[in-house]
Amino acid sequence: MTAKPTSQLPENYQQIDTLDLTEDTNVAFLINIGSVGLFIGFGALIVLFLRLVRPAFSLAEELSNFLTGDFGVTFLWLLVFLGINLVMIFLHEAVHGLFFWIFTQSRPKFGFRGFYAFASAKDWYIPKKPYTVVGLAPLVILTVVGVIALLFVPSPWILPVLLFITLNFAGAVGDMYTVYWLLKKPEDILVQDFGDRMQVYGPEGSHDEAA
Repeated sequence: MTAKPTSQLPENYQQIDTLDLTEDTNVAFLINIGSVGLFIGFGALIVLFLRLVRPAFSLAEELSNFLTGDFGVTFLWLLVFLGINLVMIFLHEAVHGLFFWIFTQSRPKFGFRGFYAFASAKDWYIPKKPYTVVGLAPLVILTVVGVIALLFVPSPWILPVLLFITLNFAGAVGDMYTVYWLLKKPEDILVQDFGDRMQVYGPEGSHDEAA
């Protein structure tokens, strides 16, 4: 087994599986449902956390201002929400890209497929453990940084930060599924990430435990 990412597939390795979330409609549907569930569940946990660390903040009051405000206020908050979502997507993929670079020492590729953004390292074959780190890095790092920020940011910034980390957590459901899928694979696999799909390689004759 190669212990480090390599740009050359070992001679005794062959493709053993593929994961393409854009093609598997059943999994894509479950991921979308899971994303909504994580947004609600994680958001509720963060609100409970805020009650302990920032008791002066009232989500109900903020939502009331949004729902009962004039059109200008509502439109402004919609723009803020859109802006936060765009910033979240950019930073999420940037963290993926940073860890691709850390492990491969090669600049990652970034792209879009419709509304779907991605970072990839399609010219590299990455072992299971480093790839798991790449997959979970945005979830862990941006969540931790965001939760710490909630302790210190001025009151007007609390709701935007709350939205940011909740959207990021919910948006990472695809990463969570991918890591779960990979964890069932043999330890000596190599992963090639094309952004919108990944291919998994293993030694000739290796048993794919997920099959």
